[in-house]
Amino acid sequence: MSLLLRAAGLAVVFFATACSSSSSTDSPTDGATDGTSSDAASETAADTHVPSDATSADTTVTPDAPSDGGCNGIANIALEVVDQYVASPYPGATGGPIADGVYVVTAVTHYTGAGGRTGAGTKKLVETLKVAGNSVLGVRQADAAAGYAFNATIVTSLATLKWKQTCPDGAVGITYGYAVGDSSLDVYEDTTKTVTTYTKKFITPGG
Repeated sequence: MSLLLRAAGLAVVFFATACSSSSSTDSPTDGATDGTSSDAASETAADTHVPSDATSADTTVTPDAPSDGGCNGIANIALEVVDQYVASPYPGATGGPIADGVYVVTAVTHYTGAGGRTGAGTKKLVETLKVAGNSVLGVRQADAAAGYAFNATIVTSLATLKWKQTCPDGAVGITYGYAVGDSSLDVYEDTTKTVTTYTKKFITPGG
């Protein structure tokens, strides 16, 4: 859509995730370490997560008092995910058309390379994105922080996704790699070698 997208992201449609303050406000996902630093340093990195069963994310979660000035009113229907470290090479973005729809975060994966760190991290994320053309409406809750809503625009070209937060008033745009699957959107953060996966929800009328 953290387009999409912190970045959903979204990864599509992203994506990611944007925040309501500092540089993480226009990202579908926040950053993470590449597994070469100490575990303590790794755990201070921004939001990330582990695969979760997206098809069971049917319960509406009301975000905590958003500090977004009323950006949108969408419900957060995602399940909580925890970041995961894998000792595998960082995959390459492949792009693709991002379908309109509602996406929930289902994984945040840090690629640490051969012999790198493995296992679950400690960062938790609950995030939902609604993608319509170049517009993304999102709601996110990270760790114990209050949930908040955000709006963004996305522009894709080849395997890159340009993310620009518009509410709360966003900073400069950020460019991510991205890849589209049958019902998923992966957002690539090259500097941290992190991939955030969003899975499209098939919502029945009234659901």
